[in-house]
Amino acid sequence: MKTDNTFNSNKATKLVNIKNGTASVTVTADKNMQNIQNFTATYNGNSKYYENISAIVKAQIKSRKAKVVVTTTPTTQDQRKAITFKVKITDITKTKATIPKNNNNSYVYFKINGNTLQDSSSKTVKVKVVNGTATYKYTIPPATAGLTSSKKTKNYVLTAIYCNPNYSTAKNTTTYHVKRSTTRFNITKTTYAKKTGTLTITGKLKDYKNCNVLGTTYVNLKINGQVFKINNKIAEYKVQNGTVNIKIKVPTSIKTIQNVTLTSKDRLAYIYTTATTKKITRV
Repeated sequence: MKTDNTFNSNKATKLVNIKNGTASVTVTADKNMQNIQNFTATYNGNSKYYENISAIVKAQIKSRKAKVVVTTTPTTQDQRKAITFKVKITDITKTKATIPKNNNNSYVYFKINGNTLQDSSSKTVKVKVVNGTATYKYTIPPATAGLTSSKKTKNYVLTAIYCNPNYSTAKNTTTYHVKRSTTRFNITKTTYAKKTGTLTITGKLKDYKNCNVLGTTYVNLKINGQVFKINNKIAEYKVQNGTVNIKIKVPTSIKTIQNVTLTSKDRLAYIYTTATTKKITRV
């Protein structure tokens, strides 16, 4: 044993005073001691007694046990907003539950649907445990799905894992949900070149925070209230990351354009929307 009460440091050997024939030392057992199988004590002797070594004592060092409970506030949240993960940890090694002692090497990390939560540098987020509690505010990314591919509410399974060198790994799970964002079109310009029969629509598709809708959104349109088709199939156009830039060839059967309606398709993260404009510039 070393002077820092460990067995694997570079400190000097620990010497313990003897009083009335007894020498004792109290050591906090940690995970590093679990591989120790035998203990012996060496007596250095003095002018009256020879040095001696004790019999071998078998070591029985086990990790402590912890109980973990994780909750989220709220349990359902909008994308682009924060949700708080709170973890409560208790020591259940003995009959009476207690709060684990603070330890600079203890922390909690999280998994969401099996994926380890990472920061912007792709490093695992580790939250320090203080007085048995760890709290983390997680901002739900934009375009996070609220539905599954089968159109059911999507469950986000949050797992909190407690790591402490003195404890066996402990974890707990809970579930939270994400709301789909409402959307709206902001049609900035609609032009119709009668000579070429080209209709051009530009604008933005926004989410509830007035930010561009991310990813690919499919849009169909109506001209004068009639669904626009190509070869008897409803025509669809891509809106990428919220930017609307649609150009179509208008059939010669349409003599005038009085209004144009855009309708987005429903998405797992976004609710569909529709908008009509009568402001059509003829060029």
